[in-house]
Amino acid sequence: MFLWLILKNKLKKGMKLSQKYGKTALIAGASEGIGAAFAEKLAAEGMNLVLIARRQEKLEAFAKELKAKFPISVLCIAIDLSKIAAAQEIIQATEGTEIDLLI
Repeated sequence: MFLWLILKNKLKKGMKLSQKYGKTALIAGASEGIGAAFAEKLAAEGMNLVLIARRQEKLEAFAKELKAKFPISVLCIAIDLSKIAAAQEIIQATEGTEIDLLI
């Protein structure tokens, strides 16, 4: 989690990630691996999440788990990022949500 260390090292002592990077993070590939690890860490820091992955069921289960552990909101977007219209669909799904950090 080299990138996690970079994010954390940019903070002043005692500062939370949300104070520097904002309230909401969008995480692509969030249902497993590095994406899920980032989602867990950011949720623990109190950041709201927009989770993107291909499988809706897996995303919803993970979101439920995160919301049970942490007082955050989670928006799940099931989409294949290789689709031509993926970016537009994400923009539509997140309308009204300010995205502060992209992972």
